Amino acid sequence: MTEPDVVVIGGGPAGLAAAIVCATHGLTTRMVERHPSPVDKPCGEGLLPNGVAALARIGIEAELVAAHAQAIVGIRYHTPQGRMAEASFEGPTGLGIRRTDLSRVLFAHARTLPGLAVVTGEAAVAAVDDSGRPRVRAAGTTYRPKLVIGADGLHSRTRDSVGIAVERRGHSRWGCRQHFDGEPWTDHVEVYFARGFEVYVTPVARGVNVAVLWDTRVVHPPAGRSPVASLVAQVPALAPQLIRRAPSDPARAGGPFDVRVRRPWRLGVLLIGDAAGYVDALTGEGVGVALEQAALLSSTVVPALRRTPHGAVIDSDALARFAQAARSRSRSNRLLTRVLVRIAQHPALVEGIVGALASSPTLFAHLLDVNMGRRKIWRVPLPSFTFGEEPSR
Repeated sequence: MTEPDVVVIGGGPAGLAAAIVCATHGLTTRMVERHPSPVDKPCGEGLLPNGVAALARIGIEAELVAAHAQAIVGIRYHTPQGRMAEASFEGPTGLGIRRTDLSRVLFAHARTLPGLAVVTGEAAVAAVDDSGRPRVRAAGTTYRPKLVIGADGLHSRTRDSVGIAVERRGHSRWGCRQHFDGEPWTDHVEVYFARGFEVYVTPVARGVNVAVLWDTRVVHPPAGRSPVASLVAQVPALAPQLIRRAPSDPARAGGPFDVRVRRPWRLGVLLIGDAAGYVDALTGEGVGVALEQAALLSSTVVPALRRTPHGAVIDSDALARFAQAARSRSRSNRLLTRVLVRIAQHPALVEGIVGALASSPTLFAHLLDVNMGRRKIWRVPLPSFTFGEEPSR
């Protein structure tokens, strides 16, 4: 049997997108996912405009995705004292799409590519042989490809099994999401700040996705009850919207967040998506970052793979260039996410900053673009606002 050029471990958006990019450029590719399709997991399900653009770059038409989604025109922040700030995206809108729907779209496209074999319901185990070269055991077959791409999430088994170092600086932030039936009342992603936790609402097809993020040092959701239900009940501005809506699925939780991977590659192995490091879900850029990383493969890793002869492993310089470019592309998002998580721990600071953003939607819109990597953070427009403006009644 001819060895594949690439084996991708993980069939979420990151893995599917990576496999699609490799196969589109003529590389024989195997993608292995241990869960049945469509793959589901805790996710905010907001795809910001840069994520939609990344889908287009890997060959997924925006109209095809939009048919399963709700348009998102911007972001809205709410504080416990009633302050509200909102900003709209400049240019194209984002999309609220259920993770299972996004998986179906990506799987359908993947199955049209002749060089791509998709295996689901089978575990893939990566290892490193005596020569330092990676191999993958899946569905009774051992592969020795030019490259193994680990896209198996926050708690990546691939990362651990090939010995890529990980640093967990925080164990306190967790998240949980649940869908509720009914027509969405908003075309924004709405973020509600509370003491020790945040709730964000994303409009999606056939309802809304409600996600809660909390600090376990401060908040202790009651056992035996959905963290979504128990924490939303403590947010007076949001609870009435959900009280008559039925949950359409069980709550799904995940964490802890803040996983740092300083070098997300080693000889013949590359990590992408959450497996390559993750800060927090608060800015909602997890899927968008993963899709942008997959699109970046075409200009960094793919040319090197095409030059690599069969039986050899990819030049590590190409993996280092990819990692550097990916880190540079997501630097502003990582910075803003860390800053926002810190701000969220201080209620008075939340009130003041949201009041400032309410007075300057232009500044808020600028920060949205910075978060998506579309502008430099220091090119700040000159705002006109009163810091800590009183909430409107």
